[in-house]
Amino acid sequence: MSFSSPDPFDECPGYYLPDFAPFKKCKNISHFCAHAKDVYTIEMLLRWAIFVIPCCLCFFALLLNIYIFWVLIPSLRKMTDRAKKKYVFILSRAISSTMSTISIFLLPTMIFLTHFNFWVIAFFIIFEMLSFLSFLGGIAGTTLTIYVAVVHPVYYQREMSLRKCVTILLVFWICAVIVAVVVCISIAFILCLGTQFFVIFSLWRHERKSKKRGDYSSHQKAMTGVKRKLFGGFFVFGTMAIFEIASAIMLVNSVGSQDQDSDACDMLESSGSRLQFVISCVILTLLWTIGLFFDPIFTLTFDPLFSETVTRHYSIMKSRISRKRRKEENLVISDS
Repeated sequence: MSFSSPDPFDECPGYYLPDFAPFKKCKNISHFCAHAKDVYTIEMLLRWAIFVIPCCLCFFALLLNIYIFWVLIPSLRKMTDRAKKKYVFILSRAISSTMSTISIFLLPTMIFLTHFNFWVIAFFIIFEMLSFLSFLGGIAGTTLTIYVAVVHPVYYQREMSLRKCVTILLVFWICAVIVAVVVCISIAFILCLGTQFFVIFSLWRHERKSKKRGDYSSHQKAMTGVKRKLFGGFFVFGTMAIFEIASAIMLVNSVGSQDQDSDACDMLESSGSRLQFVISCVILTLLWTIGLFFDPIFTLTFDPLFSETVTRHYSIMKSRISRKRRKEENLVISDS
């Protein structure tokens, strides 16, 4: 393609941004407008699908996690040790989810301000993996607690003390730090996935045995809530795990193969492969963000402590709004 204008972007209306000024010197590239369109698409994806949409979802997730902290921390002080055994793991999950939300806010900052600096990205990966692995620990701890409480209730009451639960939680966090530093996620993923399948299968067997014994009806409501928690946690875990494994591979390959000293014209010519990489990042980032968004929703919906508190707060807020509205109506009537 030949350009009669000194500015090749004049032949490609609608695909120019101020940041594209260095590309104006690239006049001998074939299919310039196609490459310009790819670069423009990359810019829009980074702006909206990597920054705006994830940050909006994470902002609401952060508010929900703050609400969970607001409800849970005062409640923990009033709980018995038996109740605390479950909720210390939920508290750990909320902390890890908040850390993951912060990492989503940091991701676009790293991209736009550091231009894929290797050490900054490496630090981001370690921090983000720490939050993910500690989140896995919270899921695994909650899952095992449910399994022991349902299948082995006597052992749960006598042997599974609050101190043991806190010790297990600390071990999970220490392992998360170690694994995050050495960037080895596959073992943690397999162990947590295996734990999920083991508990789901064991509870299914326990349910069948209860039906044969004839005492299933007394446990039916509790089992329904347990299964909802497990499948909700499994959904969140699955979306986050897909993101973690794929993004780790992609980031390592991208940082290793990318020449940071390449000029603008080389970057423009390789716009097609860069666009494919960005699209993959968009899909994975949105999956991760959706997982972070739904995790506190599942906690607030399926856990009795939070669902009852949400219902009570909603009723209080509704009654206050109703009283305020009646007061305003009475003022209008009295003034007339």
